[in-house]
Amino acid sequence: MSRDGEDRRPRGASASEKPGSGDDGDSDNRSILVSNIPAAMNDDKVMIHFQRLSNGGGDVRKVTRLSPSQAKVVFEDVKVIEKVTARKQETDGVTLQVKSWPSFLGWALEMDRHKKFNCVQQEHPNPGKRYTGTSRRAYLPDNVEGREVLRLLRRAFDSRLVFTIGTSATTGATDTVVWNDIHHKTSKYGGPNSYGYPDPDYLRRVKEELAAKGIK
Repeated sequence: MSRDGEDRRPRGASASEKPGSGDDGDSDNRSILVSNIPAAMNDDKVMIHFQRLSNGGGDVRKVTRLSPSQAKVVFEDVKVIEKVTARKQETDGVTLQVKSWPSFLGWALEMDRHKKFNCVQQEHPNPGKRYTGTSRRAYLPDNVEGREVLRLLRRAFDSRLVFTIGTSATTGATDTVVWNDIHHKTSKYGGPNSYGYPDPDYLRRVKEELAAKGIK
């Protein structure tokens, strides 16, 4: 979008990805994702459970609660991961779901974050009116299907289909850059309610959303 109305992507719009990038990338290979944690099992109890040798555990560096029933457990020794994931983990009759911490692709999106430009495109609701920019980071699984979706999202971004100008559903701000009906995961955890994972059907859904905009 430009001041003269020429059909081109605005200055300041950019997209990039960093394989495996995240909040704790250096410790991810020593981490597990624990789900189905019972309400009575606090972080200390989670730590004690996974330090027990009878559970295949070892020294735990930290426990990070992701949701009431989900936590990230970081061990001191990477060799512990294979042991704890190979065993059935039970506590008070409840089976904990344990798997290696998933690797994600960081998908950085930025559109007119630093400056305001006039919105003069016909397809936007208020041609000629100023709008505020945004920057976002989204995540995809670092696997074959995740990389396929990343390729499609880059095409959608370059085709100016990822963002549009509208009213923010979160802040209520008008004339700002918002998502354009292609859903992104802006968190690595917390499930669909937190725009994160796990969400087993997400990649299929987002490919359908992309296909509806001609990106296949």
